[in-house]
Formats: sequence, C-alpha cells, structure tokens
Amino acid sequence: MVDQSPNTSESNAEFQQRMSTTIGELRRQYGEHFAPGYGDQDTLGQLLGRAGYNSLDRYLKAQQHHSMTPKFSH
Repeated sequence: MVDQSPNTSESNAEFQQRMSTTIGELRRQYGEHFAPGYGDQDTLGQLLGRAGYNSLDRYLKAQQHHSMTPKFSH
C-alpha cells in the first residue's frame, strides 16, 4: 500500500482537500488527456492509490517518462 499521509508542511485538512481534488479539476490544469481511464468525478486520492504513487509530482514524472519512451511496433 502506498503511503498517502500528509507531508510535514500541511495539515490533515489540507491533505484531505488535496486528495479529494477531482480528476476533472486536474484536467483543466493539465489537459483533457490527463489520467486516461478515470472519470471526471474520480479523485486524486483514487488515482494515486490505484496507480501506486504517493504524490501527484511522482505520477506526473512517471507519465512524462512513459510518454518519452519509444514505442516499437512489430
């Protein structure tokens, strides 16, 4: 299980608010192709839990890495 506890600089309320941010809200910031397979009403907490990341930064870095990885067709 991924540790999704508040970091040292945020309160529990701030953490809960961040984790309840919807994918729809994040798509407005990162583009409509953000988090394929998730509904607009799914939350950041759900995304991170299912994807196995403990922060949005790590998720974004992994997605950027995957998009830069060459795709080979056979």
